[in-house]
Amino acid sequence: MLARRSLIVALGLALLLTAVVALGCGGEASTDAGQATSPSSSAQPPDWLLERMASLARNAGDAEASAWWTLTTAEKAVVVEGDDAPARVANPDRPVYVFIVHGDFTRWLWSLKPGAPAPEYSWVFELIDAESRVAAVIGNSSAPFDTSGLDLQPVVLSQGPAG
Repeated sequence: MLARRSLIVALGLALLLTAVVALGCGGEASTDAGQATSPSSSAQPPDWLLERMASLARNAGDAEASAWWTLTTAEKAVVVEGDDAPARVANPDRPVYVFIVHGDFTRWLWSLKPGAPAPEYSWVFELIDAESRVAAVIGNSSAPFDTSGLDLQPVVLSQGPAG
């Protein structure tokens, strides 16, 4: 549990440092028509994306998982794929949503070979085409993903019971 908190604090500090560096370099860059723009630090994901993130976390066994999201280009988004990222990206300026969810996941959500045990994981990402809302890539890992160059924004998936 301490390791998870340390990791969350480290990720939060990295996001804060990224924001400070971006502001120090003149804020958000201007974008050409048709290119994705990064959300502002107070921006929330579209409702459909927030529900998708929350549903994934709930179904995986941790409704109170931590989550981050951004709107970017397909070319920038592939960084989260790590070694599995394609060498060339088709339609690199295509807007895509990236979301990452981190939690104490207890349920495996994908197909397995008969008799194969479910791998342990605590991180999930999705790259989703912004126009069609179809997931282009889904990945999971027991370690954090590389998010270099992405302007990820934290989002609260669960407010807990109303009281």
